Amino acid sequence: MNGIYRNILLLALSFCFFACQPTNTNDQPSSNVKKAIKDQLNLYTYRYYKEDQALLQQFEERYNTTVNITQASDEELLAKLIAEKGTRQADVVLFEDVSYFKKAQEEGLLQPFSSEQIEKNVPTAYEDKNGYWVGVSKNFMGFVYPKQQVDPTTLPMPGKKIDKAWANQLVLPANQVIAQDLVAKLLTQSPATQVNSWMSNYARYAVDSMALSDYETIELVGSGKAKAGLISAASLVQYQMSGDPQQFKMAEKLGFEFVSTKDGKTYGHLSGLGVANGTPRWRDALLLIGFLTDTNIQEQYNNALKLYSVNVMALPSDFLIELGGFQEGKIDYDIAWQQWEKAEAMLEKNNWK
Repeated sequence: MNGIYRNILLLALSFCFFACQPTNTNDQPSSNVKKAIKDQLNLYTYRYYKEDQALLQQFEERYNTTVNITQASDEELLAKLIAEKGTRQADVVLFEDVSYFKKAQEEGLLQPFSSEQIEKNVPTAYEDKNGYWVGVSKNFMGFVYPKQQVDPTTLPMPGKKIDKAWANQLVLPANQVIAQDLVAKLLTQSPATQVNSWMSNYARYAVDSMALSDYETIELVGSGKAKAGLISAASLVQYQMSGDPQQFKMAEKLGFEFVSTKDGKTYGHLSGLGVANGTPRWRDALLLIGFLTDTNIQEQYNNALKLYSVNVMALPSDFLIELGGFQEGKIDYDIAWQQWEKAEAMLEKNNWK
């Protein structure tokens, strides 16, 4: 009897073994299949520097997701989003200026979003009150000037009367996006007539030709062809740390003073991230935004490009610290956006563009 029971038991075990094998030897457990197949995420962005490539490679490796890049200006990206409305091409959008999120929102191109990680990374001062965008980096405009020739207290700040001594000594801003953003924010703090008067007088005392870039402004001032010019803080540090000994030497002679209003407040320019409406890749979109606003990532990226982080735990570059401190003014971005078109018209009127 023992032999009969033993044979029955062996037959049953053999049946179970073969029954449990996959019918196709190429089949794999579903978890392994998911790891083998990468997710796809489409990022529409105004920037794609080598620093962006390095960060996105980190993201791809960490989350097993391929990030497809479409790079263009804010205007071009907005037009592309409008043309593709309803086709779900983009997943995440990175605009150079957050005012474009308002335009995209009005076109129904965005959806509100939030996550515990993003809320931890980004203060409410740098996010849309309705959840349609969050900031990712900041930049500030200021005056570059020769330290040995110009007293920074005499610089033609908004609201101040510009002395005739500045005639043919000022350089108009080359970065139109940051200039327009600055004017829009000044319009939220001061009467339009006052802002317009400052812009008009500044243009009247500007050198004949507008600089094509912030670097060109730095060189006009550094070579003595002008005594002050409006540039972004990041541009001066990038110029100085470019690795060119001549540029480093020239930048060493120059000072930088942040543009401020009569009450001493400085208003920064904010770039931001949003989620495209209808994206099926909701989870990965939030992971990317959380990643790009993470403390360590903010320090890596913004310190490389000499930008200011929105994440308050991310320490700024030592080179930015050397430029000096300032009192950052709080701004209602919805109110500032209402001044955007007026600011553009004033740039045109006063030959700032």
